[in-house]
Amino acid sequence: MRESGKIAKFQAMRLMVIVIVFLVQMISTDWMGGIAYGESGGKSAYIIQIKTQIDNPLFYMVRRGIKEAMEAKADILILDMKTPGGGLDETLKIIDSLERFQGLTVTYVNNEAISAGAFISYGTKKIYMSPRSVIGASAPIMGGPVGMSSGGEIPDTLKQKVVSMIRAQMRACAERNNHNPDVIEAMIDPEQELIVDGVMISAKGELLTLTNEEASRCYGNPSVPLLSSGTIDSLEELYKELNVDKNRVVTITPLGVEKIASWISNWSAILILVGMVALFLEFKTPGFGIFGIVGISALAIYFIGNHIAGLGGLEWLIFFVIGVGLVVAELFFIPGFGILGAGGLLLMFASLVMGMVDFYPSDGFLPDLNMLKKPLANVFLAIFGMIVFLILFARFLPKTSIYAKMISSSVSGAIESKTIEKIQQELLGKKGISLSILRPSGKALIEGKAVDVIAQSDMIEKGKKVQVVSYSGVNPVVEEVK
Repeated sequence: MRESGKIAKFQAMRLMVIVIVFLVQMISTDWMGGIAYGESGGKSAYIIQIKTQIDNPLFYMVRRGIKEAMEAKADILILDMKTPGGGLDETLKIIDSLERFQGLTVTYVNNEAISAGAFISYGTKKIYMSPRSVIGASAPIMGGPVGMSSGGEIPDTLKQKVVSMIRAQMRACAERNNHNPDVIEAMIDPEQELIVDGVMISAKGELLTLTNEEASRCYGNPSVPLLSSGTIDSLEELYKELNVDKNRVVTITPLGVEKIASWISNWSAILILVGMVALFLEFKTPGFGIFGIVGISALAIYFIGNHIAGLGGLEWLIFFVIGVGLVVAELFFIPGFGILGAGGLLLMFASLVMGMVDFYPSDGFLPDLNMLKKPLANVFLAIFGMIVFLILFARFLPKTSIYAKMISSSVSGAIESKTIEKIQQELLGKKGISLSILRPSGKALIEGKAVDVIAQSDMIEKGKKVQVVSYSGVNPVVEEVK
């Protein structure tokens, strides 16, 4: 029974590796949001579509597209924009991501860039607009302390603080990208009038919104456009303007799973905890059952979800599986000084942390402390939860009827409670020899059969005489016979 259970475990692990490799290959293909065309000469470009309200899933898509463009060493990154605005937090994160791209960044206002959309446009080096398009009206009027989406009206005092903060940030953003900072200030603050070359562009008490013609009108000496570099009829015309080879264009589109990835990223610590607890219970039970399925699923969702969210790569899932394999080898096959087990645990820990790191291709080989803060917090929170669970498990769970039911269900009904009780009665009090080091789990020869056992003390050496004194679920608990 125990041998078949171990075989089932390792067959399941082999299946898990095959499934993971399949998922890595599947997620690496173009259906994950990149539509690529054939390669020839000319400049290459990535197009990121911003066609919805700006929120976390959209930020994940933009970040994913920027990282793909950086890895591909694309010449130009174009935002195809039609948005009514959205959350300020996500907007600032998108602007920060855009600044990581080393090539030319361009916004194509394909109908409208309102509120947060105008902010993001200022985060690119050039702005072009389609006919009859508009940009502007960026005052923070709705939402929480730093939001621009849904919610209640911001109180006047808080609104002044928010406007002041946004003005400073967006002015700095405009100066970095060679845009007129006075224009974006007039879009944010209705008390800010805009006069250029003696022409009143926006009077005090009005929020500035520009049409494509107004935004491309030239002022000053030398003459420069107010905001837009020109009116372009379509993306195809924009390719010609920027000397982009349309055969070297990759379009990044939204994925339905990015909404799920947003939820996964917020609940990463819970997924890690569920995965660790379930795998622990799986190794404590015979066969392969519900605990193994839950544990594998939770950790796979953690790694794959964060990958879709634009965080750690799927290679960390492979490293985590290798770490699990080292721990299993230490426990079952190569009892010794704990080197394999310690290495496996370290690899598992590093994989869980790196699976959440917001790493860009330009960041080098190792993440800095700021990148590690949130992943470390989530992993340590999960470890703390695991420690609490182990304390409760050791003290209370084996003494309850719930544990026996869990053990029974974990082997898919192959062993019923009555059968378990019969086996326990037959072995209770019996003596045998430890076949491996018990730390505290291992194998012992009892009644001529190799049985998985648990040492009552911390460790029992190989070849020692032992006696079954109790049970922990279906596992005999033994003590050394002096």
